[in-house]
Amino acid sequence: MDFLEQLDGLHDHLSTTFVGYHAPSFRVTRDEWGDGTEFYLHYYSTRPGLGPVVVGVLKASLKQLFNVDCQVEVSTDQEEEQDPGEICFFITMSSKQKEIDRQESNVPRPVNSTKSLISPQSFSHLFPFHITFNRDLEITSCGNVVRRLFQSSDGLLKQGLTIDSMFEIVRPRLTGFSFMNILALINTTYVLRQRVATTTKPLKLRGRMTYQWQSNTVIFLCSPSATDLQDLFEQGVYLTDIPVHDAVKDLILMSEVFAKEQEAAKQMEAMTQVMQSRLEELETEKKKTDRLIYSVVPPAIADDLRCKRTIPSLRYDDVTLMFSSVDGFAAFSSTHHPIEIVRFLNRLYTMFDAILDPRVHSKVYKVETIADNYIVVSGCPVIVEDHALAIANLALDLVDRCERIDDVTDATRALKTTIGIHSGEIVAGIIGSRMPRYCLFGDTINLTSRTAAYGKRGFINVTEETYT
Repeated sequence: MDFLEQLDGLHDHLSTTFVGYHAPSFRVTRDEWGDGTEFYLHYYSTRPGLGPVVVGVLKASLKQLFNVDCQVEVSTDQEEEQDPGEICFFITMSSKQKEIDRQESNVPRPVNSTKSLISPQSFSHLFPFHITFNRDLEITSCGNVVRRLFQSSDGLLKQGLTIDSMFEIVRPRLTGFSFMNILALINTTYVLRQRVATTTKPLKLRGRMTYQWQSNTVIFLCSPSATDLQDLFEQGVYLTDIPVHDAVKDLILMSEVFAKEQEAAKQMEAMTQVMQSRLEELETEKKKTDRLIYSVVPPAIADDLRCKRTIPSLRYDDVTLMFSSVDGFAAFSSTHHPIEIVRFLNRLYTMFDAILDPRVHSKVYKVETIADNYIVVSGCPVIVEDHALAIANLALDLVDRCERIDDVTDATRALKTTIGIHSGEIVAGIIGSRMPRYCLFGDTINLTSRTAAYGKRGFINVTEETYT
């Protein structure tokens, strides 16, 4: 019986834990003509179709928790009119589970002493939200906070004021707000809500009904039902109104702490997402920077630059350089607009860069471009033995490709380029820190440039040093 009576309180607690959860309501009554093992369980829910689920869960719970077998079926014997969404279950316990003590009433047994050990003023101070009412539901006394909220202009409660005129019962679902109905469910947690709100939100009280046999009254010992300080304030109640011995005060304070922690966690999560986004952007920029560095300096040198290592200038005893120039470029520059010159060089060098594929010419490195001169080197910074052969193969590929496209200066003839190749000693190193460049120095540079400038036009000119 106690377990069935507390089902409603359990679901009411779940409604405060899960926001937006519309908890069902339960009300249990004993079969007046039964033998103590038969009960009626009234089930109220806004969600249809869950009645069979209740039957299964109820049977399993009683079996697992109390080792009690029961029969649950939908009752059709209740004479009272049912509310919409209500289902009445008739529960029959097994015969071996009959109650030992079959009391006709749930009313506590009277004690020997009838003398009050506490003054009404002290009781109202200790329980500022309590409400005492008689069989006619007239309020005979109440706590200090309730008196403050409902007092008239003269500071006193109205004579003959009834609790049902001030509050409505939210839980449990009763057939009517009456003294006997309350006694029938005396062990159930009650939730009362103010009928006419005098503040932003109606006052909501949660607690237990206690029968006082000495005065034939019921005391509603309760606390305000609020989720946080804002909810409490909107009901016209302050945190100081709740006595220190009331656990609701600690729960509200803990809810505020949890709310602040949750807000801080959300802010931290948002900051983490922002930082993650910034890190991704930084990684993207680093990749762009790496691509730029690897495009202007050799990969071996770029690795040292990324690690911020000192890169000394080195002397290379034997490397091969190649200069290429376009025939008639000086005449073309004097007769065309600068933008046309830029477009022509961009087309030419894009084609050369495509030919200089690291997968095909892995031993050759492009140093720079000056006007129509395309400068490459092999044997530096990575030392290779066949540097002259690597440059010669690249030169053949460039000439072959140029012969298969039209010269932009004259559509009737093919584009021709003159190439000069020379081998010798150079010094190479990184010049500059903000915009580093890999530069070559030595007479080999000048000799290679002269080979291309004064060599036979439209051919590959190779010096004796490279040939031998």
